[in-house]
Amino acid sequence: MELPGACPNCGGTLEIREVVCRACDTVIRSHYEPGPFDRLDAEKRRFALLFLRAAGNLREMERLLGVSYPTVRKKLDELIEALGGPVSAGEGEAEERRRLLERVRRGELSVDQALARIERLRRGAAGGEAEGAAGDGPGGSGDRGRASDTGDSGDS
Repeated sequence: MELPGACPNCGGTLEIREVVCRACDTVIRSHYEPGPFDRLDAEKRRFALLFLRAAGNLREMERLLGVSYPTVRKKLDELIEALGGPVSAGEGEAEERRRLLERVRRGELSVDQALARIERLRRGAAGGEAEGAAGDGPGGSGDRGRASDTGDSGDS
């Protein structure tokens, strides 16, 4: 049985207060909020699952559902809206800044490195994590494999 998206009596938000292990019957009681997908009605949950299985291919969704492209697009837009609306570019940038600051806190990036990446984000550059990530910060591999400045090439 699936978790209802809302209270069947009044439509209010549900709170999960108990979970039970199927293997050993351990019971955990607390106050849990359903996740965003749990709050979807059954039809939207099925659509979201199918959309993920189709790897986001709307033409494949058309074929699987036997409906037109505009219908699939409308259902996708409704799903996106039910999940809080589309992510704006600013939201993604803010999340990336939080990740960078956390890496500074852990000592994985210097303040200067983080500031440079934040500046690239502001300009819309897509460098991000992939660019130089392994060599950044203390203990990184950024200095490995570079030629020595001593002039000794090892060919004596």
